[in-house]
Amino acid sequence: MKFRYAFFAGFIAFLSILVILPAPVKDYAATTTNVAETIKFQAPSSTTQYYVYAWDSAGTLDNGSKTGFTAIPKTPSNGVETLVLNVPSNVSSFSFFITDGNNWANNPNKIVGTGNGLTVASKGKALTSYVTSRGYGISEATTTNASLQLAAFATADEYQAAQINDFSAFDLQWGYEGTDLGFNYSTKSTSFKLWAPTATSVQLVSYGTNTSPTAGVKTTYTMTRGNVSSPNKHTTNTVGTWTYTLTGNQTGLVYQYKVTFADGTISDYAVGTAGEPTYGTLNTASVTNTTNDPYSIATTQGGLRSVVESPAAMASNLSVKQGSAASWRVASPTQAIVDELHIREFTISSTSGVSAANRGKYLGVIQANTKDPNTGSTTGLSYLKNEGFNYIQLMPTSQYASVSETGTVTSAFPNNFNWGYDPENEMVPEGEYASNSVNPLTRITEMKQMVQGLHTNGIGVVMDMVLNHVYSQSDSPFEKAEPGYYFRKYTQSGCGNDTASNHEMFGKFIIDSVTYWAKNYDIDGFRFDEMSLLDTTTMNKLRAALTALDPHIIMYGEGWGATSDNFTPTQTSNWAQVPGIGFFNAGERDAISNNKGEAGGLVSGNTAATVSVADGLLGSGGWNGTPALESFLTPSQSANYVECHDSYTLSDQIWSSNPKDTIATHDSRDELANAINLMADGITFMETGQEFDQTKLVNPTTLTSLSATQIQSYQNGTTPAPAWYSASWATAANSYNGLFGKDLSGNYYGNYWPGSNLYTPVVAGDVVNAMNWDNVASNQSAVNFIASLMKFKKANPQFWPNDYSKLAWTPTSTGVENVTNATSGVITEELTSGTTKYLVIFNASGNSVTIGQGGSFYGSSDLAGKNLITTSDSTLSSLTGQALTTSSVTVSNLTATVIKLSK
Repeated sequence: MKFRYAFFAGFIAFLSILVILPAPVKDYAATTTNVAETIKFQAPSSTTQYYVYAWDSAGTLDNGSKTGFTAIPKTPSNGVETLVLNVPSNVSSFSFFITDGNNWANNPNKIVGTGNGLTVASKGKALTSYVTSRGYGISEATTTNASLQLAAFATADEYQAAQINDFSAFDLQWGYEGTDLGFNYSTKSTSFKLWAPTATSVQLVSYGTNTSPTAGVKTTYTMTRGNVSSPNKHTTNTVGTWTYTLTGNQTGLVYQYKVTFADGTISDYAVGTAGEPTYGTLNTASVTNTTNDPYSIATTQGGLRSVVESPAAMASNLSVKQGSAASWRVASPTQAIVDELHIREFTISSTSGVSAANRGKYLGVIQANTKDPNTGSTTGLSYLKNEGFNYIQLMPTSQYASVSETGTVTSAFPNNFNWGYDPENEMVPEGEYASNSVNPLTRITEMKQMVQGLHTNGIGVVMDMVLNHVYSQSDSPFEKAEPGYYFRKYTQSGCGNDTASNHEMFGKFIIDSVTYWAKNYDIDGFRFDEMSLLDTTTMNKLRAALTALDPHIIMYGEGWGATSDNFTPTQTSNWAQVPGIGFFNAGERDAISNNKGEAGGLVSGNTAATVSVADGLLGSGGWNGTPALESFLTPSQSANYVECHDSYTLSDQIWSSNPKDTIATHDSRDELANAINLMADGITFMETGQEFDQTKLVNPTTLTSLSATQIQSYQNGTTPAPAWYSASWATAANSYNGLFGKDLSGNYYGNYWPGSNLYTPVVAGDVVNAMNWDNVASNQSAVNFIASLMKFKKANPQFWPNDYSKLAWTPTSTGVENVTNATSGVITEELTSGTTKYLVIFNASGNSVTIGQGGSFYGSSDLAGKNLITTSDSTLSSLTGQALTTSSVTVSNLTATVIKLSK
């Protein structure tokens, strides 16, 4: 490691250097033995002899002689020398300096000030010194090079942290927990604050109010480094921060930071990342990065420049409410019925009935009273409300990188569709969904309008947060502002560029960014992408911060994936460590329908999964002595799902695993899977279109979606599958951009990744992913059945307990929820509230089953006079809402039925 001091070339030959070591945090007078203190020294030259001199105010270290210089062993250039000073126990504090001479009179030619401070004439060089073992703070008087000395200290610490892959000591010394990072606006002035401890200088770059992404620089301002060192109080520990204040009303100001690292930078690129230096490598060249603000809340088009906006300018019709005032929020997450929604795909199709100007936009989500022009079916917001969803989960809507906000398709941006898992600015709404992406305010106000419109209709909003990685590490404002710090040594996201939540300042950013959305956009819940890559300490702090706002704000995420990078992951196996945070329940999914089209689920005829499904119904606890499907503190930690944006839609899964089905049988499997998932205790999670058999299978040669009839004929072999058919399935399995590739021979390839030079991209993002609202009409009975179940569940507390003690774990025990049978594909379940009792019947046995007097189940019970609440069984549907006139009912295979047993 080598600290370069070329920045002193223009300075006068005898620049005064202040090197201070303030009092340690421990009082050594209480002990009787010497204390070993470690000094790390980076020699600027391998040919010069350096010396260390240490003293204390009482003269104990040197008897006041000022002759106690100790020669430092010479090391090769770039080498780090570790010195150990044995400090007597009665020395409570000491100071030191390193110099290239061993004579007090000639090296530091005078003492200035009192206490531990010493001003040293260093003959034109700043010689690096730093104590590392006792966590000293740094407290320097203001001199011309104070920030340079601090930068050298910080770089030494960061280098050391990277070598051992442990940043706790670095965070202790340099972490900052103030609430003022980013810009801080008032009508009279705006201050800017950036955390960049290893920077040697920072400039605020102003572009005036010109929002063009290519506008020229108007003015630059030199920012000032903080001078308060308080390692034990990070709210005031400003030594790693840089500030500047502009007077006057600065709303609309476009700005960036120019950050210089004259000492070089440390690499934090993951081990094995192609073309990047090894993690922890010191790059000795001076580096200057120009970056947007990591704490940007508004940007120019494309997200590379930050914008100051006043609260008044960002205001909309959104009324932010917390606690009891947020009446749309459910008391328990087990009451939540969540629909995962992608803003573009929700309304981009003309079948949505949304106006052309609003299709694929924030405002399209809340356009009311829309109808499919082809069928007359209700669509969009009105459909969500009528169906019964009380939450929608937005796929990532913070600004992402791989779709041009201009809306223009180019070779660099061959598609105008993306899922949004390529984050760029976490606290800025994506401009693609705004009616105007040039005006920085439009996306902000329109997203707020969307949230308000959903709240007005009784629907909460969950945001999908992508905090585990960034799109491009080298382009990230985190990497540009503080190289070597924000990213992990090992990448496990599958995307690379894994962020380090266990490093204090990124953990702080996670909390700051999530709570920003809750406080300013009134977001009601948060879903976390690859949550296992976020550490439990940070996530618990975040849970506490959101609970302080409103305990009814929901948190859940993906909890799978092993991790091995020096932190405790927020994964399913650590459920007990993160109360109040839910996990997607893959065990419940696979028991019902399995994943990626494998025929292992109950609805595909695997009756061996019957007990596992019963476990899922009971919040994944074990039924009748069987092991739990998944372990949780409370049922609300179980996010139950059989479809999400990853992998196939439910309909496509079932076509894959049951290719010989008739369309009627296929639809019955879909309905049953949806019904079981909806009735399972925990958070109910669905994807838009799931209940009306949305497919992502398309014909790439015509760019048209495949109909159920086409899929069925290809699957069962009635019609030979065309050559492109396997490509259609590959894209459907991972439709993040919907692209196909086409080679020179005309062959199609699915799941095409942009940037490949092997094939010509075939843009099909909207065709693959857009909601085809025509399917509502063709699946109306399923839509109606699921709506009736949602309405029924929301009205009956026994269907959403959040306490395992209220569940019955054997057929003979009692509780609000009791599975009375789970054998051979038949599940019967009783749910009781007071004197009201309901019977739920799921039949996937392969045969019809008689329930009631003389039947296989409840054979001694007379069902005459009992109300049939709802059913997916077409043979019984005419009786829905009526009292039964017979003592028993026969339910068909692949059906779900609810009967009220009490009067």
